[in-house]
Amino acid sequence: ALDVASRQLLLEWQRSAEFSCDRAALLVAQDSKVVVNALLKLIGGGTSSGRQALNAEAFLEQAAAYSAALESSPRSVRMAQRAASSGASHPLPALRVAELDRWSKGPEFHGLLARGRRPD
Repeated sequence: ALDVASRQLLLEWQRSAEFSCDRAALLVAQDSKVVVNALLKLIGGGTSSGRQALNAEAFLEQAAAYSAALESSPRSVRMAQRAASSGASHPLPALRVAELDRWSKGPEFHGLLARGRRPD
């Protein structure tokens, strides 16, 4: 049996792996809105008749606001949020989307795309 510390480390690794999966999806799709829409369908169960369509742009705005609020919060609030999510197997959807959006605008993503387009 795993001790508590080992279990926490494995869960942290699993949550980090979700960010890697999101980035891999972005590299394949090459459009953050496509990946955000897919995540929203996974999070919200998709859409069916009689249900309102999911709004990726609104969720991106909410995710950015949540991320900014968390970053500007006192350290105690950030630590409490981290502790509250420490037993989760997946990161909060708002954090996943905010991180995906941030990475999609950064030099690492664009460098990987450019490198993939160069002829050998």
